[in-house]
Order: sequence, then structure tokens, then C-alpha cells
Amino acid sequence: MRVVTWNVRHGRPRHGFASNRKLEATVERFGADVVAVQEVDRRVIRSWFADQPALIARAVQAHASDYAPARRLAFTGDDGVALNLGVRATFRTLRLPHRWGQPRVALVAEATELTVVTTHLQNHADEARYQLDWLLEELESLPRPCVLLGDLNLRPEDVDAPLQRAGFELAGGGPTEPAHDPRQRIDHVAVAGLAIGPVTIDDERPVSDHRPLIVELN
Repeated sequence: MRVVTWNVRHGRPRHGFASNRKLEATVERFGADVVAVQEVDRRVIRSWFADQPALIARAVQAHASDYAPARRLAFTGDDGVALNLGVRATFRTLRLPHRWGQPRVALVAEATELTVVTTHLQNHADEARYQLDWLLEELESLPRPCVLLGDLNLRPEDVDAPLQRAGFELAGGGPTEPAHDPRQRIDHVAVAGLAIGPVTIDDERPVSDHRPLIVELN
């Protein structure tokens, strides 16, 4: 099973404007069973008022997909996280606690033999650790195997111990951010009840300020 997590930054690279066409083309070539995206827009002027979660779901030919808005943008739209699966699933949204800063969410998909969760944590380390601890407690009661994907805004050395305590194993991989000259990995895939195979960082011309993290699971 191939899973991908990617902070798409509404399809906007370091220089230039957002491109929904390039965003679609990029996710389509992953050939993944699970695609989790963060910072995805719906009806926002900066991404040409597109419904990006819907266009990504079509591009990956998802059998089940959902979008969880985290915050309103201007008067017309919002941004948040989205999940796309190659099997049927039911979805629910968890609103993460936050003591300051932007609101954040996690999106949970429960399929017949798999639970998948994606999130985008706050971009301040202390707040991100607080949100990660809260989320891992929430995941304790969910069916296993379970896959957690997302932009955690924390480095591997910050997330490895709490994930292990919660029964998760962290996939490896090289740096994913910033896309033009990656120096750190704050995008992660962690699993409980599955074996981690090869890990790839997509290094083609980016359509974001993050590079996609691609992990094969058994």
C-alpha cells in the first residue's frame, strides 16, 4: 500500500502563482492508495476559487474522500486538510485544542481494515507538541492498523518518543521543507500495526513549499 502526505500550500510554489493544473498533475502521478494533503483551499481567491479537495479527489480517482476546513478565509472560502482513499470509508473531523494561533483540525477515515488520520499542527513547536499529545490520546481508542500522516511542524527527534509511547512507528525519509532546498522533515508518516517499506521524497519540480513524502506499507 502506497501512502502520501503533502502540504500543498494551495498549489503555490516559492515563486509565482498557484496552479491547480500542476497540483492535479502532481497528485495524479503518485499512484497512491492514500493521499493526505494539508493547506488545501476551497473557494479562495489565491487559488482561483477552485475546490481543490474535489479536484485532487478526481485526480487520484479516490473511492472515498473528505475535506475538513480549519479556518475561514476572506468571505468566500476556507482551507484545511483532506484525505483520499482507494477504499470506501467513513469520515469525521476532530478540532484540535489551541491556546493561541490559527485553529487546526484532524480528519479521521475508518475503512473496513484500516484507520487513516491526517492533520496539520500549529507552527510553533510547543503548541504542536501539545496538539500531538492530545491527538495521540484520541487515537488510542481507534481500530488498528492505523496510519497517521501530516505536517506536524515538528522534527523527527520531537515526534519519535511520543509516537512510540502511543504504539506508532515513525517512517524515515529525507528532508521535505523548504521545497526549493530541503533542510528539515516536518512532514511525517507513522503507523501502528503495519510494516514500513521504502520511503521516497518526491523531488520533481515542486508545486508547494513542501515536498511530498511517499511511503510503501505492508
